[in-house]
Amino acid sequence: MSRLLPCPFCGGSPEIDEYQEAAFKAAWMVTRLRCVDCFVQVTTAGQDAATVTTRWNKRVNSHDALVKALVLIAAFKGKTIFSMEPEYRLGAHAAYEQAADIAIDALAVFQNNQGSEAK
Repeated sequence: MSRLLPCPFCGGSPEIDEYQEAAFKAAWMVTRLRCVDCFVQVTTAGQDAATVTTRWNKRVNSHDALVKALVLIAAFKGKTIFSMEPEYRLGAHAAYEQAADIAIDALAVFQNNQGSEAK
């Protein structure tokens, strides 16, 4: 398996573990990869550690890809999450609102930087 690159969000140390999950007479392998510094986490079912490591290590250096991701996150602003259980909606909604605010601020910075680069 490849070495894990540092966390793309904080530069921290990632760790990976695999464990068996079972429910309703079925079992599957779960792989969890998380940063021990900022606690960002990716949890997948049915993907082995090598696949998750490859995906974690993928880095996009394209300005356009980053702007596209920020636009998608910003689109969550004001949206309600109905697919979750009611007791989880409020916390998830607050997290989406916070992510959308950060994305909107980041987009403004990008737009300002593009304007100053054109001068």
